[in-house]
Amino acid sequence: MELIKIYTSKGLSVSKATRLASIPRSTYYSNLKIAENSLDNSKSLEEEGKDNKKAVGRPISTTTARLTCKDHNIINEIPNEIVKDVIMSLFSNEFICYGYNKVTWYLKRLGYLINRKKVYRLMKELNMLRPKIIKQKAYINRIKEFKVIVTKPNEVWEIDIKYIYIHGESRNFFICSIIDCFTREIISYYFGRHCYKENVNALIFEAISKRKINLSCLSNIELRIRSDNGCQFVSYHVRKYLVSMGIRQEHIHNATPEENGHIESFHSILQFEFSQRFEFGSFEECSAKLNKWVEFYNNERIHSAINYKTPKEFYDEYMEKYLVLNIDRPF
Repeated sequence: MELIKIYTSKGLSVSKATRLASIPRSTYYSNLKIAENSLDNSKSLEEEGKDNKKAVGRPISTTTARLTCKDHNIINEIPNEIVKDVIMSLFSNEFICYGYNKVTWYLKRLGYLINRKKVYRLMKELNMLRPKIIKQKAYINRIKEFKVIVTKPNEVWEIDIKYIYIHGESRNFFICSIIDCFTREIISYYFGRHCYKENVNALIFEAISKRKINLSCLSNIELRIRSDNGCQFVSYHVRKYLVSMGIRQEHIHNATPEENGHIESFHSILQFEFSQRFEFGSFEECSAKLNKWVEFYNNERIHSAINYKTPKEFYDEYMEKYLVLNIDRPF
């Protein structure tokens, strides 16, 4: 490039200069363009740096526009201190606990031309922002195998919640059931108008009592309870309760009900053979009928997965096998 500049400064054309330098003319022009672009970029960076040094940011406004007459579009500038007083008067109502988004809409209803960022700044100056809710992440154990593998009773239980619609009361009611994955028996269930974490804990304790599981030696308990990710089952109180009893809890992955297949299958049977066949006028009527149906399911209804036996029959035969062989209880 320097050589071409020397030739052209002495009066030679670019074509003759590139010919004397033994380089293509296109190479000269492409390099010339690259040099010019790099020079322009360096200048723009220098100018931008100077502008950044001079820039001090947008000044904070001390007034807020307000539309005082909608028919004539009369806009007045209201000092921010008055806007703060309006916000303070809003919160004088003992039942108001708005965040800055709702306060913004409230001011707009009064004609203020204001956005939520400015309201946020004004409420921050007044120390009136609602505290942020920090949700604690629940560290839950996920299942390791897709399909439940069981070799004896009380090895893996599954628990889940389903709704039963009662026509007489025009609303759904909750049923929370625990099934033994080996015997397919419904060990215990809860049926009520609500289903809270306390109900789940009581249900688990009832199932443990029915199966007479010894909790005196927590290290010997092999029972696992599998559930989905419902709010009752990921609750800290339920997880803490199971840990205190030495029972391992495991959760299926999101949107994979097949990993909780035994209890899902039972609830499908419940819907097809019970809730869709009968209509109930009251909660008490449904509760009494449901109790009889669960007894029928455990003691009379044969199940193809356990060699066409009833769950209770399959459980009793397994227990008799160990009693005949004089083997200690398998759990």
